Amino acid sequence: DMQWERFYGDEHSDQAGDIVRLVGDSLLFSMTTTLGANDHESFVWTTLEGDSLTSVAFESQGAAYASLGMYLVPRNGGWEHLWLNAINNVEDELHYLRTDYLGNVIFQQVVTAPQNAIQDFRQTPDGLLTAGYSPFGDIATRDVVIGRLSESGNWYYVEAIPMDLTQSTSGFLPTIGGQIALLGNTQLDDT
Repeated sequence: DMQWERFYGDEHSDQAGDIVRLVGDSLLFSMTTTLGANDHESFVWTTLEGDSLTSVAFESQGAAYASLGMYLVPRNGGWEHLWLNAINNVEDELHYLRTDYLGNVIFQQVVTAPQNAIQDFRQTPDGLLTAGYSPFGDIATRDVVIGRLSESGNWYYVEAIPMDLTQSTSGFLPTIGGQIALLGNTQLDDT
């Protein structure tokens, strides 16, 4: 049964991102606020009952429009947050933000991911594993894409895995022996 419901943001095209529970019985979640060309990512702190405590906003560095804020995890005394901006049919901009626990920016960088729609992330000691699909605009020839991003926001590699049918990857897990288990969709006449 639903225990409570709250609404955040305003009347524009806001989108929910990720949510984590904090020590001391509170919540932190991310959301995207879209106001024309002025896109912002926000962190919002609430009680466990959803009552707002405080919030902080980060400009999306001139993106055309923001997609979901998809990833929010603790790292090195603060938060690591990533969100994806689809700027055209050729490439995506991946925004990589690191803050302290109060939301003060430590590091922020836009990482271009040519020909790829990155869908999921997993932490490594020195960066991130990523998975998604490619290319963004041509549904008929999508391949699975995996990559590795350094903690400083540079790609170690981004590699497409050719597939026979149209593919899109929605999630993955590293497994024993350095392998990766992928979950996604295959489309021919139907998905």
